[in-house]
Amino acid sequence: MSNFDFVREQEVILEYFGIEAQIEKFFEEVEELREAIKLKNRVMIQEELADVHNVLMQLIFYYGVRMIYKKAVEKVFRTMERIKEGYYGKKN
Repeated sequence: MSNFDFVREQEVILEYFGIEAQIEKFFEEVEELREAIKLKNRVMIQEELADVHNVLMQLIFYYGVRMIYKKAVEKVFRTMERIKEGYYGKKN
Protein backbone atom coordinates (compact mmCIF):
# COMPACT_ATOMS: atom_id res chain seq x y z
CA MET A 1 0.00 0.00 0.00
CA SER A 2 3.01 2.31 -0.11
CA ASN A 3 1.86 3.64 -3.49
CA PHE A 4 -1.77 4.02 -2.43
CA ASP A 5 -3.29 7.34 -3.51
CA PHE A 6 -6.73 7.66 -1.91
CA VAL A 7 -7.91 10.48 -4.18
CA ARG A 8 -6.71 8.83 -7.38
CA GLU A 9 -8.24 5.50 -6.43
CA GLN A 10 -11.59 7.21 -5.79
CA GLU A 11 -11.36 8.82 -9.23
CA VAL A 12 -10.59 5.44 -10.86
CA ILE A 13 -13.57 3.83 -9.14
CA LEU A 14 -15.86 6.68 -10.24
CA GLU A 15 -14.58 6.50 -13.82
CA TYR A 16 -15.08 2.73 -13.87
CA PHE A 17 -18.67 2.68 -12.60
CA GLY A 18 -19.84 6.13 -13.78
CA ILE A 19 -21.59 8.90 -11.90
CA GLU A 20 -25.14 7.54 -12.23
CA ALA A 21 -24.19 4.16 -10.78
CA GLN A 22 -22.30 5.81 -7.92
CA ILE A 23 -25.24 8.07 -7.09
CA GLU A 24 -27.39 4.94 -6.78
CA LYS A 25 -24.63 3.28 -4.75
CA PHE A 26 -24.60 6.27 -2.41
CA PHE A 27 -28.33 5.90 -1.72
CA GLU A 28 -27.86 2.16 -1.13
CA GLU A 29 -25.00 2.73 1.30
CA VAL A 30 -26.92 5.43 3.19
CA GLU A 31 -29.83 3.01 3.63
CA GLU A 32 -27.46 0.35 4.94
CA LEU A 33 -26.05 2.91 7.37
CA ARG A 34 -29.57 3.76 8.57
CA GLU A 35 -30.22 0.09 9.27
CA ALA A 36 -26.93 -0.31 11.15
CA ILE A 37 -27.77 2.76 13.27
CA LYS A 38 -31.22 1.34 14.04
CA LEU A 39 -29.54 -1.87 15.22
CA LYS A 40 -27.09 0.16 17.32
CA ASN A 41 -24.32 -2.14 16.14
CA ARG A 42 -21.10 -0.12 16.41
CA VAL A 43 -19.04 -2.38 14.12
CA MET A 44 -21.74 -2.32 11.42
CA ILE A 45 -22.08 1.46 11.79
CA GLN A 46 -18.33 1.88 11.31
CA GLU A 47 -18.38 -0.37 8.25
CA GLU A 48 -21.30 1.47 6.68
CA LEU A 49 -19.87 4.90 7.52
CA ALA A 50 -16.72 3.88 5.65
CA ASP A 51 -18.81 2.84 2.63
CA VAL A 52 -20.82 6.08 2.70
CA HIS A 53 -17.60 8.07 3.11
CA ASN A 54 -15.97 6.49 0.07
CA VAL A 55 -18.90 6.95 -2.27
CA LEU A 56 -19.52 10.46 -0.93
CA MET A 57 -15.89 11.35 -1.65
CA GLN A 58 -16.38 10.23 -5.24
CA LEU A 59 -19.43 12.48 -5.56
CA ILE A 60 -17.56 15.39 -3.99
CA PHE A 61 -14.69 14.99 -6.45
CA TYR A 62 -17.16 14.81 -9.34
CA TYR A 63 -19.19 17.86 -8.34
CA GLY A 64 -16.24 20.06 -7.35
CA VAL A 65 -14.24 19.52 -4.18
CA ARG A 66 -13.12 23.15 -3.80
CA MET A 67 -16.60 24.65 -4.04
CA ILE A 68 -18.11 21.96 -1.81
CA TYR A 69 -15.40 22.50 0.81
CA LYS A 70 -15.99 26.26 0.66
CA LYS A 71 -19.72 25.79 1.15
CA ALA A 72 -19.17 23.28 3.96
CA VAL A 73 -16.96 25.77 5.81
CA GLU A 74 -19.58 28.51 5.31
CA LYS A 75 -22.29 26.24 6.72
CA VAL A 76 -20.24 25.32 9.79
CA PHE A 77 -19.55 29.02 10.37
CA ARG A 78 -23.26 29.83 10.01
CA THR A 79 -24.26 27.05 12.40
CA MET A 80 -21.71 28.21 14.99
CA GLU A 81 -23.03 31.77 14.73
CA ARG A 82 -26.59 30.51 15.17
CA ILE A 83 -25.59 28.50 18.24
CA LYS A 84 -23.98 31.61 19.76
CA GLU A 85 -27.08 33.68 18.95
CA GLY A 86 -29.45 31.13 20.50
CA TYR A 87 -31.16 30.40 17.17
CA TYR A 88 -31.65 26.74 18.05
CA GLY A 89 -32.77 27.31 21.62
CA LYS A 90 -31.14 25.72 24.61
CA LYS A 91 -29.39 22.36 24.43
CA ASN A 92 -31.02 19.74 26.67
